[in-house]
Amino acid sequence: MNDYEAISDTVLLPHEAAELLQISEPELLAAAGRRAIPGVCLGGVWRFSRRRILSKQEIKAS
Repeated sequence: MNDYEAISDTVLLPHEAAELLQISEPELLAAAGRRAIPGVCLGGVWRFSRRRILSKQEIKAS
């Protein structure tokens, strides 16, 4: 794994993922619950892979 891959695969908390996607946190959590945004809920707190979110957005933009 190179430095770029390590940075781009950062684990984000909901407020960080919402900021990255420029949506509200409630919108993010609703989308995650519908599995429209990739994430995992651990101990009642959602976590998001920066890399997976960005690659999903690239697919949607195509």
